[in-house]
Amino acid sequence: MRGWAPALSAAGVLLLVYLRTLLPGVGFADTAKFQFVGWVLGTPHATGYPNYLVLNHLFLKAVPFGTLAWRANLLSAVFAVAAVLVMSRLLVALGVRAGVAALVALAFGLTPTLWSQALAAEVYTLNLLFVAGVTLFFVRWRQTGARRFFYAACGLYALSFGCHLTMITLLPAIVVWVWTTERRVFWDVRAVCAVLGLIVLGASQYAYIFWRTHSPDTIYSEMRAGNLSEFWWSITGAQFKSLMFMFTPRQFLTERVPMYLGLLWKNLWPFLPLVPVGLLTLWRQRGPWSFLLLGALGNAAYALNYGIWDIFVYFIPGYFFLTVLAGVGLESLLDRWRSAPRWAGVAVALLPALALGAVNFREVDQSKERRAENFLHDTLKVVGTDALIVTRMYDESETLWYALFGEGLGEARRILLLYDHPRMEDVAAYVRDGAPLSAHVRPVPPGTRVFTIDADKAEELRGLGLQTAVRGERIWEVLPPAP
Repeated sequence: MRGWAPALSAAGVLLLVYLRTLLPGVGFADTAKFQFVGWVLGTPHATGYPNYLVLNHLFLKAVPFGTLAWRANLLSAVFAVAAVLVMSRLLVALGVRAGVAALVALAFGLTPTLWSQALAAEVYTLNLLFVAGVTLFFVRWRQTGARRFFYAACGLYALSFGCHLTMITLLPAIVVWVWTTERRVFWDVRAVCAVLGLIVLGASQYAYIFWRTHSPDTIYSEMRAGNLSEFWWSITGAQFKSLMFMFTPRQFLTERVPMYLGLLWKNLWPFLPLVPVGLLTLWRQRGPWSFLLLGALGNAAYALNYGIWDIFVYFIPGYFFLTVLAGVGLESLLDRWRSAPRWAGVAVALLPALALGAVNFREVDQSKERRAENFLHDTLKVVGTDALIVTRMYDESETLWYALFGEGLGEARRILLLYDHPRMEDVAAYVRDGAPLSAHVRPVPPGTRVFTIDADKAEELRGLGLQTAVRGERIWEVLPPAP
């Protein structure tokens, strides 16, 4: 246990930092969704994230304090701390002294992108934990020759696809690593059958999507698996294919690469000079330089070709691999500096953590973020009870779903939300003539007051002859036409 002391100390410090800067309540958009969808055992958008949802559900049930939103946010911090702990042990396995490994891992936990994702409900810190665990097990396999580490790595890799499908970008690194470590594994019938069994076991977690799609108890279902065709369309990310590999060579070189270099500098500036040193050190030692380099390159190659606004979070695994190389490089330089006092080496290793913490604290701190909470409070205060809210605003609608389903206010206050391309003609017919209307597969009771938080929808309803009355900031009540 003594050898774990530096890593556990760094993890403890990092957890305290995350707790100090954690988002205290509900958020907008995907954050709000992941704050309640695991709790109600629903299905979010593709590609489903089944193992995250199950772990989220168990964690929210197990933690007896804090609001639902806060507990979901805390889970992201726990995953990030666990990933940093595994990173520290990986660095030790690569020959980095325990104290230096712990400080490098602590500094990585304070890089702005990872730090921001550790403060709110999202899947990226769990994805990082899978990346770190798979890497550690593959490294230990080569070092010991023990097949149990190989099977553990393969099993964890198969399981990781239930968190985020970008894990596929690690496959080239794994294939090269297995080939250069023990290539006979590829034609060892027992090993091949075992790996295939692990793949099937990993794939079986997607039974969750089928279960929740067909369960009458599911109250929130975005990704559906009514049949194999529908499931395959979602699991392969077919709805996002137009955004993949959409850039011309010129755009790639003049826009995407500079963007990546800027993000790389922003996140890893204390470590970047050490990366080539670590790469050369592991190459000379016949260490996992190829695994780490191919892991970073595979991650960057995919993310650079994917045209979504929040692509910056996809680079976290690549930052992980580069930071591990930097940690090995730092150890190599400190090893040459043997005549210096021991405290001097610790001080040098501590500098990146101090610098990153000081530079990034103000930018990532979420402890005073209350915009979503204020929106929710104001909206619910206006609509009261027995109300229907109509909107096409994704960010705000997820915050409302959190209140209605996560906190149970939908049942308690009889509030319904109409989202997912609502036809304003149907809403107008309900308000004007009392025509039947359904919201989230439930019939809207006659006489229910109708509101919208969407300025475009308010204008569209006025165009259909209805009246709208301002009831609060960005809240309109929809009323029948004037007599």
